[in-house]
Amino acid sequence: MLRIAISIDDAREDTVRAYREILKPLCIPMTLNVTTGYVRGENKEEDNPSDNKPMSLKQLTELAAEPDELIEFGGHGIKHNNDFNNLIAGVKDLNSIIEPYGKVVQGIASPQSKLHTEEILEHKEELESIGVQYFRTGDRKEQMSFMRRAFRKANRYVHIPFIYSKTDEPQFVYPGDDFIIYSVCLLRNSRIKELKDMVRRNVKNEKIEGIIFNFHSVLKPGEDYYEDLYSYDYEAFKYFARWLKQNERDNRLKLVKTLDIKKFN
Repeated sequence: MLRIAISIDDAREDTVRAYREILKPLCIPMTLNVTTGYVRGENKEEDNPSDNKPMSLKQLTELAAEPDELIEFGGHGIKHNNDFNNLIAGVKDLNSIIEPYGKVVQGIASPQSKLHTEEILEHKEELESIGVQYFRTGDRKEQMSFMRRAFRKANRYVHIPFIYSKTDEPQFVYPGDDFIIYSVCLLRNSRIKELKDMVRRNVKNEKIEGIIFNFHSVLKPGEDYYEDLYSYDYEAFKYFARWLKQNERDNRLKLVKTLDIKKFN
């Protein structure tokens, strides 16, 4: 059965609302990838993921204290960059925040998703030693040909569902994936019809383990940064979440955390 994970980067304040008002009432799991210096308010402006307001440390600890098992925590650095010392320090810092509530960091999401396979594997043993079970990064480079990239970029303007699904196929999670995984990044102009078509095309696709849908901000019209490239409309997010839940109830897919999208070796 196709597995779907909702992963939200950075720990922006609007993520708290999206979780409490949309995901939690529907019992949909969320992977929250936290840039801890952003939440603590200790980073320089250039080291933050966004100008959007971060969730507070209090809000983060309240999420960690949630009695249910809907939230998985992922590292996203202290600063929003891909220096491995920073990423490792970010995991340790986040664990210091959430461990008192019985939670631990499960994986890492690469800030800006720029790291290549070779770079990650060089640090795999060190990452696993601090409990990291997966590393989510950007494009599966060897499959992202020039033509595929060109079609994906052009489709941001024409929104043909078939092209959307086909050009992002390398971003799915496949049975051969182990420590390194990939995700479909949602931008403000990603249409619901494209997301639904992607799911429908792959519900019975036994060649893949699942799809990770990666969000950043979930905002309402008129709110600051609503027009930002990495912001997604609140009502569209709610509609998609409800549609996914109905498909789960109809036994077409399973909504899971990132770690549960496959059994990692």
